[in-house]
Amino acid sequence: MTPAELEQLIKAPGSALAPEALERARAAAAGELARTPQAVPWTREAGRWLGAMWLLWGGAAVAGVVAGVVTPEGLVSRLPSLALVSAAQVLCAFAASAPRGYRLRWPAVGLSLLSVVGVVVLRAAPASAPTAPAWACTVSHLAVDALPLWLGLRMLRGIAPASWRFIAAGLAVGATGGAIGELACGRGWEHVALYHVTAWLLVAAVALWVGSRRPPLSYAP
Repeated sequence: MTPAELEQLIKAPGSALAPEALERARAAAAGELARTPQAVPWTREAGRWLGAMWLLWGGAAVAGVVAGVVTPEGLVSRLPSLALVSAAQVLCAFAASAPRGYRLRWPAVGLSLLSVVGVVVLRAAPASAPTAPAWACTVSHLAVDALPLWLGLRMLRGIAPASWRFIAAGLAVGATGGAIGELACGRGWEHVALYHVTAWLLVAAVALWVGSRRPPLSYAP
């Protein structure tokens, strides 16, 4: 009951409540309303989550250019794959978090798989000899994805659990490390397929495993 509805009830003709009781009822109702958490629009939650992921790999792009690790020419050459990865990330994020997001589940998963294939197919020959071990890309991929994964699974606890939501969320999160790999790694397609794509799919598997075992806070559709 809202304060306005309570006020109407109190002032209704024939009310048998004493004035003191009416004041106590009004104060109790107002206190309960103040303690009730306000619902946050899903678009705001999804936007924050997506913004955090973009901030990570966008910041990595800027830092890489400033440090000389990423050249402007190299950045331009990776624009097609980065566009594909970012589009998949957006679609997966909204599929995972939107009410009735099941309408987007297959396009989101399909575009993610296309972007996974795209980062392999579009990868050119190695630009320079590697200076770090190959597994460092997988480790850095997983480390970068840890915070967005936690944020995404935390958000999904407020929605009715569904396996496809967790998979879509994991694919969206994995795209963060995938984008950074496109910026910072100059190895060939074999390395990308083995050390980048594997990490991306592993993040989706972890999201499904963890998300399906955490009790939801809400069953909103």
